Amino acid sequence: MTFDEEYKKIYSDYLEVIVPLVSFYESISSSFPIGILNEIRAIFTHIAKSVILESDEDKKRQIEKISGHMMRAIRDCYKYNCMAIEEKYKIFMSLSNVLDKVREKAFDLHEKAIDALYIARRMENGAASDAKAEEIHGQYKDAYNIFLTINALIKDNSTEFKS
Repeated sequence: MTFDEEYKKIYSDYLEVIVPLVSFYESISSSFPIGILNEIRAIFTHIAKSVILESDEDKKRQIEKISGHMMRAIRDCYKYNCMAIEEKYKIFMSLSNVLDKVREKAFDLHEKAIDALYIARRMENGAASDAKAEEIHGQYKDAYNIFLTINALIKDNSTEFKS
């Protein structure tokens, strides 16, 4: 892949993956997570460095660093969104007007989401986490997708969260 193609992929991942995930987080939490901001800053710092470097080898090293920060930024997006939906879930489950069958479905989904999140965190904190970065990323994405299902259930079954 040429450097131009690498840069286009980086910007594409930023615009198509990170921006929507951050926008979702901001919409449900009204804040911007500093951890993600730090990874984005690092991504663009390495882009700037890679553009001004003359050696292809140096450019490749910067792009490798960008890739690591991109993966961490996306992973952090999944984590932050899981935590934000978790807060909505707690409020939702405390409402008195939630039907028992809906509450049971939300609880079951939540158990699955927490299990997936727990597995991801254990893998991330393990000794071989660098070697398992893609697998960890996938596990966080799985947890996030289950939390999205919880979020949809909450929106569909509560006037408190309709927007």
